[in-house]
Amino acid sequence: MPVILILEGLTDATFFQEVLGRLYLTDVKRLYMEEPGRRNLPSGVRGTTPAGTELQVDFRYSRQDGDTVEGGKDRIPAVIRFLLDGDVHSFAVSQDIDDGTPEQIVQSVSDVARSCLGAASVTLNDDVSQIRLPLGTITVLPMGLFGDGGLAELGITKHELEDYLIKLILEDERLREAIPELRAFLAQVLPSIREFDGPFNSGKEVFQLIKPLVQHGLSDTGAIRKIFATANDGPLRSVLAPLLESLDRVLIP
Repeated sequence: MPVILILEGLTDATFFQEVLGRLYLTDVKRLYMEEPGRRNLPSGVRGTTPAGTELQVDFRYSRQDGDTVEGGKDRIPAVIRFLLDGDVHSFAVSQDIDDGTPEQIVQSVSDVARSCLGAASVTLNDDVSQIRLPLGTITVLPMGLFGDGGLAELGITKHELEDYLIKLILEDERLREAIPELRAFLAQVLPSIREFDGPFNSGKEVFQLIKPLVQHGLSDTGAIRKIFATANDGPLRSVLAPLLESLDRVLIP
């Protein structure tokens, strides 16, 4: 039975393909679906764990069980309901924290489960971001480095998947060879950008500024693949540690 991971969209799917392929699996096969007019859309990953167990993780972008490529945070409740209505009660949900808190993300998923199954059937475990159901467990992965001091110094207060990429580039010198003094550059230019263009406080916005500077590709998906192919193992595991702790609960029996 594959592990099911609900995502916001294409960028998240590429990110998790790279995380799983680099840190969890050997003999990795990246799985793709094709839609009219679009090709090579990540649908999951399959491989062997270090313990020798075969593992497959399937991505879900929309309530149609992955058959279409609709996505975004607003679609996540519909995907959750679709799975629960189909008697699939164990899966994971990845969602950007944005302007909220990790606890609010967990609560929002819990509220959807309660609306489907009834409040008495749902137990919320905030300590490990899990929602226990009578027949399974929903693990929530709030995406972003909430409370990270280094990102706060750069004025990043809206937390998203891109937080991990920014911090990794800042901490791994191999990823910023094209601009070794990246942090100093950002500290200099970000106040000017905000003076004329508003808050500019999200991980996504700052990553778009960084991307051409570090020269890892023009598209988000291409940059993610290059970053994971190039990153040193130590900084990669250190930056992703909070996310990996939650993924371990999903992937390791």
